[in-house]
Amino acid sequence: MPLFRERLLLHLKTLDISYQRQLAHICNKPNQGDNDDDNEYGYDGYDDGNYCFDDDDEDQDGHNDNGDDHDEDDEDDDGDDGDDVDDVDDDVLSNCCVIGDICLVQWCCNQGVDIDKGTSYNGESPLMKTCKRGHTAIVKMFLDRGANVDKCDNGGQSPLMVACQHGHKKIVKMLLDEGADFNLCEYGCESTFRKAYLYCNGLVGMMSIDRGSYYHICGDWGESPVMKACAQGHTKIVEMLLERGADYNKYDGCGETPLMKACKNGRTDILQILLDRGAEYNNCDGYGETPVMKASEYGHTDTLKILLDRGADYNTCDGYGETPIMKVCENDHADTLKILLDRGADCNKCTGSGRTPAMMACQRGHKEIVKILLERGADFNKRDIDGYVASHIASDQGYPEIVDLIFDSSCV
Repeated sequence: MPLFRERLLLHLKTLDISYQRQLAHICNKPNQGDNDDDNEYGYDGYDDGNYCFDDDDEDQDGHNDNGDDHDEDDEDDDGDDGDDVDDVDDDVLSNCCVIGDICLVQWCCNQGVDIDKGTSYNGESPLMKTCKRGHTAIVKMFLDRGANVDKCDNGGQSPLMVACQHGHKKIVKMLLDEGADFNLCEYGCESTFRKAYLYCNGLVGMMSIDRGSYYHICGDWGESPVMKACAQGHTKIVEMLLERGADYNKYDGCGETPLMKACKNGRTDILQILLDRGAEYNNCDGYGETPVMKASEYGHTDTLKILLDRGADYNTCDGYGETPIMKVCENDHADTLKILLDRGADCNKCTGSGRTPAMMACQRGHKEIVKILLERGADFNKRDIDGYVASHIASDQGYPEIVDLIFDSSCV
């Protein structure tokens, strides 16, 4: 391939300069259904007058070497002769960028090809294509030639967003050094900042904060950067955001706060930071779940202990009438159950349908949970609204060992 490229470039340089420019501005119109990146350099032999690929493969009757008829539908509807490159869908420079051949890219640029022109089907500029694929040297060449670092595609994505999304940190830094706007948002409301720490492990997110990014911009579900950082465990970013005034009690579209996200994901360091800042720890999300419930449901014992030490409520019910203990029993977190029972949590509280924690453990077949509840004196004789007791449920679900465990105890 390097030898072919070298010979190709040597041959191109032997051509008249006007013909070189014509070749560099050749444009190709892909098939209607082929708009994905994998087909960006799959030419279809579209005949475009003087500007075409593979026109030598067809005879004057419109047949190619394979015996196939030329597709009349590929012609321009308006009869354009193809000389206006703005009306076509792809070009030589874009394809060279996809391949990552810096010599051919440089040759195209030397022939005066517009380095800011986007493809008409998605609007991606040559710079964006190279940022997406991590071609650092080509990116530098475009920047040195004055490429527009903030030119967005048809979806509102900038080269910086694309570089962040694909984790090309060196390119991100290069774009920022050229003054790229970190506060742009694509049409789906996804900001560059959110893409930065989502795909670049937080390092670029920290860089963006130092450069003054809008850290309060939320995504489609109302999730702010501090919420995302809390969920993913980026402690330093959380600290930086809070120091700059980020709202730590803000709700997203599901009613979750940054503290709830930290509890759900077991981020104890971040939880401690939020509590020290005065974050609310007894509020509920849109489903009535509290931070204690989230820590209990996912079995994060250290997180739960921190909340309980702060005085968080461990007997409150969510929108379905479930308590933290019920969530623990459903999800088989024995150590978490012991912590709640040691604090005095009610193990006999029922839902609106009369379901107890014991019934939930029996339904799921959690033998260890049933054993702990029996030892702590839970009532296994309570009936739900259908008249079932815990042993009935265990039997119906096919857990005979749990039925034996219940009847061997003195609780029934």
